[in-house]
Amino acid sequence: MTNNFNKNVSRWLSLYKDLNEGLKQLGDVANWASVIEADMRFICRVLDNSAALMTGQQPSSGPATSETSTAVQSTTSSTTAAAADASSAPIDASLQSQSQ
Repeated sequence: MTNNFNKNVSRWLSLYKDLNEGLKQLGDVANWASVIEADMRFICRVLDNSAALMTGQQPSSGPATSETSTAVQSTTSSTTAAAADASSAPIDASLQSQSQ
């Protein structure tokens, strides 16, 4: 009887450990998905605001607009600096044709 009880307890512990590990992995996936979603939303805002600035429009207002505007201004500044660099002439020609 004791031997049977020990076997059952061992199986229960094994099942519990497997279940616990599975729940941890689900939590990790959910956390990963929310981080990726937040990153993608930020990237979309930056791209939308970059496009708006390139076409002379005002960047859209919304959550994190100030940080997005800072990122866009930094990107625009680096693009302008790249345009002055002769080694990036093919890229600059492409950027200039897009902005016109």
